[in-house]
Amino acid sequence: MNKLDDELLEQLVSKFNQLFITKRGKYLILNKKGNYLQINKSSSKFVALNDFHVKNHLKGIQTLGVFSGDFLTKFICFDVDYHDNSLAKWYTYKVVDTLINIGIPSEFIYISTSGNKGYHVDIYFNEMISLQLQKRLFDLVIESGELQKTEQGQIELRPTQQGLKLPLGVHFGNKNTKTNKCWYVDYNKKLEPIKSYTYLLEINQIDISIIKNVLGEIEDLTLESIPVKTDKGMEIESNKDYFDINHNELDIYKINIDPDATVEAAIKLEENGLTYKGTRHKSIMLLSRYYRYLGHTQEESEALLIDWMKNQDKETYTTPIEECIKDIKRVNNYIFDNDIGLTVADKEIIITYPDVLNILKAKNMNDKLIAYALLVHSKRYESKNGVFYMSYKQMAKTTGLSERTANRTINKLEELGIIEIIERNIKSGNSKNNFKKPNKYRMNKIEAEIRYELTLEDEYINDATKFHLLLDASVMILFTVEELKDLLPKNQYLSYRKAIQSATHMY
Repeated sequence: MNKLDDELLEQLVSKFNQLFITKRGKYLILNKKGNYLQINKSSSKFVALNDFHVKNHLKGIQTLGVFSGDFLTKFICFDVDYHDNSLAKWYTYKVVDTLINIGIPSEFIYISTSGNKGYHVDIYFNEMISLQLQKRLFDLVIESGELQKTEQGQIELRPTQQGLKLPLGVHFGNKNTKTNKCWYVDYNKKLEPIKSYTYLLEINQIDISIIKNVLGEIEDLTLESIPVKTDKGMEIESNKDYFDINHNELDIYKINIDPDATVEAAIKLEENGLTYKGTRHKSIMLLSRYYRYLGHTQEESEALLIDWMKNQDKETYTTPIEECIKDIKRVNNYIFDNDIGLTVADKEIIITYPDVLNILKAKNMNDKLIAYALLVHSKRYESKNGVFYMSYKQMAKTTGLSERTANRTINKLEELGIIEIIERNIKSGNSKNNFKKPNKYRMNKIEAEIRYELTLEDEYINDATKFHLLLDASVMILFTVEELKDLLPKNQYLSYRKAIQSATHMY
């Protein structure tokens, strides 16, 4: 047995963080009385899981238990829980043999005693994987090895939202000091304890490509399924807990969006649906981000996702619909809780003379502003056939006008021929949560010479207090004074003349 000097302790703590710890805002402590205490943010005098807790675990002062993240895990544990020791050993061997038979190399399979009854069979991943993928691996092993629950005991999946006691701690519920230490054991020596702390330092993490090959994965269901990092470079699950703990940091929590998660991809997915197996989870995440982008509430987004899922071809997914709905709720909650949006194709917003000539059909200034907001929005978000969504909430946020004004204006713009409403008042949701989807629009085109173009800056597009200046600039730069006299009511013409200095200053 190695002596736990300070240097070794620091090495072990680092290895524990690497192998086991995903969620720091929720964990278990087993005290010397044999009682489990669940620690979370609602606990009195809450302290996030840290190196101090790991050191106490290794020293045998308190035993630490961990949970998976909300979506991800660093490892999988087959918790072999049988009261009879000979049965526990037999089932442990069977789990290991099944893992090897399905394609997991034996050098990546690690066994430890639970410190009381049963064993833990662990595989540690070189990247975090989704809980969905973890569960599929577990189910494959249980089915392939015929390891279903019996009257004598069962094999359970860990870590999940249920805690798992970590190795190298003490099971204080077992008062036998000869057997209550949770040592790793030797598969080739009848599960004899390896009473060495340095054994932990020799553990290897399996490449997740092996796991995916075993399961015949088509899509990547690892960390990239939740493509979010902060500008601090922290792992996504650690991010969530870190910012839950440090609320004052939330204002600087910036999301780097997956370049593949675009509005265009979401529109195509919504219209065409699932096309092959293995893409359901990732598709739900993309659509949830899309519905949030459209301005739906969290409840509306959930209802839309459930409706969409129920309409998919059953040949494109294998998960029972009840489990799909649970997954939808988890994903949707995550998207809205963390304000995760969508990527927009990186392209310049260029406004032309014919574009604004179409806008000037509107006589009222508020009508022009709403029409201009639709025009700018279409330049960035429209599909190849020119169709785009825009919610009243987005129009209001862009222009500084009310949603009621935006709603009322849309009908006038259609009557003037400025826009075409492709789809409107489409109801979705269920009887308890019925609502309307955002309308689909297309900007009408006017045949005219493109004499000048104007490139817009994001600073003004994204600021409602400056957005009206873009309209001013577009009109005054793209048209001559003589043209404006003929196109505009007198009071607006004079107003634009006054605004020309602001527009000139901008460009």
